Amino acid sequence: MPQPGPEPDVLQACSPAKINLFLEVEGRREDGYHELTTVMGRVDLCDILNFRRTDDGRIRLRLAASGEERASPVSAGFPLDGQNLIVRAAAVLQEQSGTALGADIVVAKRIPLQAGLAGGSGNAAVTLRTLNRLWNCGLDESSLGELADSLGSDIRFLLTGSRIAVCTGRGNRVRPLPFCGQLHGVLMIPFSGNATAAVFRTLRTGAGQADRRHPAALLRALQEGRMQGLSGLCFNRLQHAAAELNPDVDRILKQLRHTAGNAMVTGSGSACFALTESARQARLLASRLRSRTDDQVIPFCI
Repeated sequence: MPQPGPEPDVLQACSPAKINLFLEVEGRREDGYHELTTVMGRVDLCDILNFRRTDDGRIRLRLAASGEERASPVSAGFPLDGQNLIVRAAAVLQEQSGTALGADIVVAKRIPLQAGLAGGSGNAAVTLRTLNRLWNCGLDESSLGELADSLGSDIRFLLTGSRIAVCTGRGNRVRPLPFCGQLHGVLMIPFSGNATAAVFRTLRTGAGQADRRHPAALLRALQEGRMQGLSGLCFNRLQHAAAELNPDVDRILKQLRHTAGNAMVTGSGSACFALTESARQARLLASRLRSRTDDQVIPFCI
């Protein structure tokens, strides 16, 4: 019987973005976070991360070397030190596992910062899972999930690999949703970002919470594969605050409603999306929007 080969020294991984099809803020928690009910979908917009195991225990992070990535506004402001969730995820995994190994990590950024797409959270999830294998740490899913929770709110969802899930708590209690179909749409992302904390502060002072929403109708439609009219079931409590803080968000929402007939902010913004009935419609909509704007326009699929 053939013996398994040695563990690789180098691994590459895709780090996907997410969108919020539904997001309700239930209240503020004692730990300073907010209690949420949200329906997240994993989209096919990805960063690419390359990991190389080293023996010196150091974590080195850099952007991909091509001029395209260096010059891209997508990667502007991307930290390469301990502020980055990639570095922090590697450090907590080192501490938890007791490994003396390190890693050289190279990132090709495709997911903009401060866009509500959880690019950093996805990077952290991929780092935990990939280095757990590369370093042969042997941590199980529960242990990786606990490390994910110590780092941020969206990381556990992206760690699970679920396509769509209902997430509660501060977004870290994840219930995967059975979903057999495909959901298509277009992301429209300005080059200005939204700071999540600022959006929540604006929500607290300027938005009432009397009309609590629940995603029951959306969840039924997704489970039954009823994609037509799905946009009317989407909701984001943060949308008004995100548009109030960032004029680009308000402008994009208006443009998407005019062109696509629907529009929604994901997370705290600044990215917005419109749903379409097919991949072909998404491509056509993206082409139409690109001819009219300098914003980033990206067809997506869940």
